[in-house]
Amino acid sequence: EDIDYVLKELLMKKYGVDIVFKRIDSSKFSIEKYQGIVNTYDALGYEVVCTSVDYLEKAANEANRYNSGATGSGLKNMFTIFRTYNYEQNIMFMTPHQIAVDALSILRGGVTDVEFLKLIKGKNFTQGSRGLPQEFDVEILIHLCKVSGIDYQAVQIGKLKRPEYVNPLHKFMLIPFEKNS
Repeated sequence: EDIDYVLKELLMKKYGVDIVFKRIDSSKFSIEKYQGIVNTYDALGYEVVCTSVDYLEKAANEANRYNSGATGSGLKNMFTIFRTYNYEQNIMFMTPHQIAVDALSILRGGVTDVEFLKLIKGKNFTQGSRGLPQEFDVEILIHLCKVSGIDYQAVQIGKLKRPEYVNPLHKFMLIPFEKNS
């Protein structure tokens, strides 16, 4: 209900904001295609302030173009190129990424769901490239967990280039899921 209200207000251009969703086949995705999209909206008079790519990692063909031989180098180099372009354009760029499978061994070792994110933050547990977090300005880890029979979304801020903006007490939170009625 709150999301519907926000979208309605934004889409009515009451605040001069347009939200554009564009679906692109990840096998045909490239930095050039991305830049072309941003440039097109810029030429139409829009100010692009934020973009989000649903799993940039899925653009495997693009990552392979930047592979320098080391494991995960193509993925890391691709993230570097996207980050640099967006930084230069003053565009916030967001993309989700999977936690590495080996991080799950920590859970199997008896750590509680609540402690899991606190233990892996800042330790480069990213799927496909351990060096990938070097390219992040902000890292937000999310994990679904159950505490006393209640389902939660655990959220942990890992890397944060400007830590003075967030109270350390607010870097971890449990958000309960509402029961379906």
